[in-house]
Amino acid sequence: MTASDYPPPGTTSRGRHLAVAAVAVITVMGTVGTALSPYLLVRQPLLLIALSPDVRNIVLVAAQADFLPVLAVAEPRRAMGLFAMYAMGFFYGPLAIAWFEQRSARAGRVLRWLERLFARLGAPLLVVFPAYTVGALAGVARTRLRVFVPAMLVGQVVYIGVSYFLGDAAREWTTPLVRFLGEHLVESTAVCVAAVVIHQVWSRWGRTGPKDG
Repeated sequence: MTASDYPPPGTTSRGRHLAVAAVAVITVMGTVGTALSPYLLVRQPLLLIALSPDVRNIVLVAAQADFLPVLAVAEPRRAMGLFAMYAMGFFYGPLAIAWFEQRSARAGRVLRWLERLFARLGAPLLVVFPAYTVGALAGVARTRLRVFVPAMLVGQVVYIGVSYFLGDAAREWTTPLVRFLGEHLVESTAVCVAAVVIHQVWSRWGRTGPKDG
């Protein structure tokens, strides 16, 4: 499909704005979770998962919480992210893909590879590679929700389960790390907040700062 096919006929600007807002909320949640991750990991591990349910956090939280509570929090949170990305792909198509590509050249190459893979496999790719970018590709392909939703939900169970049990197997290494963070909670959280702020400022400067020439 080409850019001229977007937005799809019959859709409203409200739907497009909601998709953008949903992605923005998910992004902010993830950023806040990352910035406060030392504190949340030690004191509120399930809240960390609710904000930022990526592999590294699930692996670390495995030493702090049982699997079923982690699954109960992570599954709907990751589903929210996949739905938001599906909506971006559905409403914006090639523009959504371009947004990913602008983040880095390597991300663009991976995305194009996933795009070709999705063209061959379709929604089952969401089970074996349950990433947010694949959710966006499903939206671009206008995958029917009755196909997208089951594949997406199963894929997230796989993602969370594998991440958790990797963390469970690595308790010997992650438990001392969590203990160390607990003993230096203020310092470690401050360092993490500073690192996230610097990264955000640097990223925005790289996109909007002055160019040579």
